[in-house]
Amino acid sequence: MEKKITKKKLKQLEKKERNKKDNEWKEIVKKEFNNKCAYCGSDKIVHCHHLIPREIKEFRHEPLNGILLCPLHHKFSLDMSPHRNPFYFIVWYCVNFRGRYHQLLSKYLTFRDGLSKWQANLDV
Repeated sequence: MEKKITKKKLKQLEKKERNKKDNEWKEIVKKEFNNKCAYCGSDKIVHCHHLIPREIKEFRHEPLNGILLCPLHHKFSLDMSPHRNPFYFIVWYCVNFRGRYHQLLSKYLTFRDGLSKWQANLDV
């Protein structure tokens, strides 16, 4: 007799798989940034931050969509935090990680076909 998978069980399995992929993504991002804050170089405590929100599933596990930041520069600094000062953060990111920025932007624009007409005007 074949067992049916309930909706609840299916959701649990999906969450387990997503958590596994989240952890793999975090390890890749940590390795790419040598377990140090990309802004100040601190290696005490670091957080992985998604540049494109993780709710956009196509980019959730894309390594280019991650940056490593200490708690101060991830959430708390008014001067340099993607959560508290997103405009300054993205300008800083574009200047300091130009290659990564352009690679991610290219993937994003390819994904978001309707935005590709503006790609030529986004030479930062």
